[in-house]
Amino acid sequence: MRGAFCVVMPPRRRHRGQVAPPPPTDVERFAQLVKEQQEAKRAAELAKLAARQAAAELLVEEQKRAAARRQHEIDLAEARVDHTKAVERAREARKTGRAVPQADAAWRAATARLIELESGEAPAWAPRPDLPQVDETVPEPNETVGELVDLDGSVSS
Repeated sequence: MRGAFCVVMPPRRRHRGQVAPPPPTDVERFAQLVKEQQEAKRAAELAKLAARQAAAELLVEEQKRAAARRQHEIDLAEARVDHTKAVERAREARKTGRAVPQADAAWRAATARLIELESGEAPAWAPRPDLPQVDETVPEPNETVGELVDLDGSVSS
């Protein structure tokens, strides 16, 4: 019965030429402890410095956002004043019958800028600043625009 329940332990696979390193001495353990403490202290200082820099960056970003908000409020107030003036000029132009297209164009531009500042998006009908403005006045039939150049290259007025 002894053979049935007997478990044979496998042989150890230790290389015969290698010897386990000796345990560290007290001086080596103390030196390792001091080294780990210095590394931990340096890591803590670096983390503290990184936290300070991140806080400073957040403060700068918040100041920029606050300045942008203040500038937006100033721009919005100016746009409201410009819009009110443009409405008054358009009304006056309609009453007098003079410069109505220019007053209407100014009113459209002021309204578009106000809508853009209030909503954050320019309306589709807004005049685009990157395109040159077209003069809406039409010359009289007998009036010449610019100089006339004949076929021979001479200029006549």
